[in-house]
Amino acid sequence: MFAWYEYLKTALSAYASSPGLHMITPTIDNTVGAAFVGCFLSAILFGVTITQFISYFQNRQKDSLIITWVVIATLISDTFLTSLIAYSTYLFSVKSLENSKHLFLFPWSSRLLILITGISVALVRCFFIRRIWFLSDKRVIVTGIQVILTIGAFVSATVAGARVMLLETLEQFSDSQWVVYSTRSTNIVADISIVGTTLYYLYKTTTGFKGTGELLNALILFVLGTGIVSVVWDILEASTYAASSNTDLFTIFFFSSSKLYVNALLASLNARHPMQKKLRSSLVMFSGESRGSGRTSGIPSFRPASGQVDLELALPPQVFASSFDVRSSTSSLEIKVEGIHA
Repeated sequence: MFAWYEYLKTALSAYASSPGLHMITPTIDNTVGAAFVGCFLSAILFGVTITQFISYFQNRQKDSLIITWVVIATLISDTFLTSLIAYSTYLFSVKSLENSKHLFLFPWSSRLLILITGISVALVRCFFIRRIWFLSDKRVIVTGIQVILTIGAFVSATVAGARVMLLETLEQFSDSQWVVYSTRSTNIVADISIVGTTLYYLYKTTTGFKGTGELLNALILFVLGTGIVSVVWDILEASTYAASSNTDLFTIFFFSSSKLYVNALLASLNARHPMQKKLRSSLVMFSGESRGSGRTSGIPSFRPASGQVDLELALPPQVFASSFDVRSSTSSLEIKVEGIHA
């Protein structure tokens, strides 16, 4: 083990003394160590993904084919990404024992990560945008802005991925810094827009009674917290790369970035059952209190708009796909859950 450490240390020292490198000196910790930490975090999140995927199909409700296929597609892309990350880390840390050049090469598996990550994140964002479409009462302009920003982020990832596929060494990658900055900046803008739009419509949603008010407050905190995580993760990746573009410290965040989206999506779908139970309890409690007190005038009654009552909730990371609509002509509070079975 000590001989392996000295071998890598010598190779990295030679690389650090190369002309044109005036930033943080590459060491075992910020190259091989960073890649290992990134791979480790990615593996942990992948385990969480598998657990949530199993839970989703065990408790799967009457989801539309669109939602089901989005879940399956994101799992496939996440599995592929995990394989690429593991193989890249293997080449970087193990193969370098045979030849120190592997420390400075940019393997095909690493080059492919940017493109696959862009596809995976775009799939999840499409799901978020679909929720905004229903939450905003199908406002074309509001939804169109999210679509444009998502397309921009995807195009940026595609162009960056195509460029990276032509690179062969880490030194060449450090000379193409726009790849990291363009993808991270477009991701940050798209995420902030989706989160901000969702929070706006959630905040506008008022019900007039305590039960659903508390539920909405919990949802707002959930949306805000989840959105902040992805934005902060992108900022940390870009900042780390800016400070040390000749090291692999940024991989700590990059390797696991897409998994934050996938896990948030699955967590939101799996959270529907407890959320709908809480909402049902709130409705029953409010209805019972209203009848018991004899105060029925001016208070919304709870009756289905048509057929069966569907209180199923979808709680994606950046959207709550239910809104409350009090119609003055009927004095009824209707729970609208759209886009779930479409």
